[in-house]
Amino acid sequence: MADNSSAREVEFQPFEPPKKTNQTTSLFKSKKLPYLGVLLVALFLVPILFKLFELLGPSEDLIVVGPQDALVTESGVEDQAAAPEDSPFSDALLAQARLDAQEVLSELLPLRTSLEEKGAPNWANEQFLGLELLGENGDELYQAREFGQAVLTYQEALVIAQDIDSQTAAFAEKMRSEAFTSLDSLDATTAFEKFTLANLIEPDNESGKNGLDRVNNLEEVLALTAQATDLLQESALVQAKLKIESALALDSEHGPATDLLIEIEQSILVDDFQRFMSEGYQALSNSDFDNAERAFGEAQDLIPENSAVADALDQLGASREADRGAGLMQQAQSSANAEQWLEAQQAYQQLLAENPNRVEARVALVTVEARLNLDNQIVGIIANPLLLKEERSWQQAEETLGQAKAVRNSGPILMHQVEQLAETIRKARTPVRLTISSDGLTQISVLGISDLGLIRSHPLDLNPGKYVVLGKKSGFQDIREEVIITGDEPRMDVLVVPLRSLGTL
Repeated sequence: MADNSSAREVEFQPFEPPKKTNQTTSLFKSKKLPYLGVLLVALFLVPILFKLFELLGPSEDLIVVGPQDALVTESGVEDQAAAPEDSPFSDALLAQARLDAQEVLSELLPLRTSLEEKGAPNWANEQFLGLELLGENGDELYQAREFGQAVLTYQEALVIAQDIDSQTAAFAEKMRSEAFTSLDSLDATTAFEKFTLANLIEPDNESGKNGLDRVNNLEEVLALTAQATDLLQESALVQAKLKIESALALDSEHGPATDLLIEIEQSILVDDFQRFMSEGYQALSNSDFDNAERAFGEAQDLIPENSAVADALDQLGASREADRGAGLMQQAQSSANAEQWLEAQQAYQQLLAENPNRVEARVALVTVEARLNLDNQIVGIIANPLLLKEERSWQQAEETLGQAKAVRNSGPILMHQVEQLAETIRKARTPVRLTISSDGLTQISVLGISDLGLIRSHPLDLNPGKYVVLGKKSGFQDIREEVIITGDEPRMDVLVVPLRSLGTL
């Protein structure tokens, strides 16, 4: 039966390119006997149809449908182009089925191509073979114009293709996981194959691309790691670190290289630690406490919890304290020997503040403070000789002089102070002639000493000290003259005469 339906024609794209055969001829030959039967029936019905058309109307335009879609006129001439549709309903169903088949193929064929590009024939072999077989069966049905069955067969193939496609992501992940396992086991061949397959499925996956790069660099990474290991065994730590860093620059995730870098850095750390500790103890032995502290501090920064550093710092503290104590003791003794009693006192006090158990410092401090007290007394008397005018002060000065003279092993400073103090005491009891002059009209008196009355001149022998001479005259303002006798003067003169009258005030 010819397919002359008015439905839209769709170009057939078989699942696989069919063999080059004349489909029309094939179909004709395959249905030759049925067509002959139809032809015989048509010939038998022609007279009856002619009779019918005579009854209905003119017969000039009568057209008879012949076999194989040929249009035959009364004259027996075929008119293919003018032949009417034979079976519109059946032809429409065929056209729809063919269209359905094409629609399924439009989804199936690109998906099949994508799967083939992703290597599905290798990793989903049985399913893909089933897909291929269904596709070929669908093509055969399609070529036999069994479009309905072709649609079902293509749909079954499409389900298989979709099932394979749904597995691609999981399969790619599985391949990457197995590839990384092989890479960790240094099985480069297997890792390369599995990464290649995974990247074929998911070419944009960064993990897969990175893994393949790692496989390609594996040989060089292993060589650099081996060189770093040899250098580590030779204690060439800096060179070993450079080698392993080069390896990790190629593959930062290579486990053995990462572990080796940690080992090398730990060795460098220990080496630096020991070097700083040695520097610290060397400085400590030379009493170079600042450099010892710096070196021990560097070591502590490297390994903060190391007990050796804590012990070294304790030893440093003890040595520094002992040295400081010795220094302060030496400073105090030097100051005492130099008769610098205040400096000696301060040094001993600081030493005892840092270490109260220094008995020798405590004993020495008693002596130093006694000498300091004596020194202060002597200096005070010498600096204020006029105070010796008072009997009590003079007696204290005498006692101080006795104490100073009793000091054994006195130094030059004390000896000089004794001389100064003795001279000061001597002068304090050596009178100086003071001559007081006036006009004979003024009452003259020396406060606390004597009332001289109206005088023109009067001598007094006075010990060194401070004296006040008072002059009073009728009609004049009183006059006060302060006289200081140091004892260094052989004699002194003072004139006391009021000059300003009360009327001029």
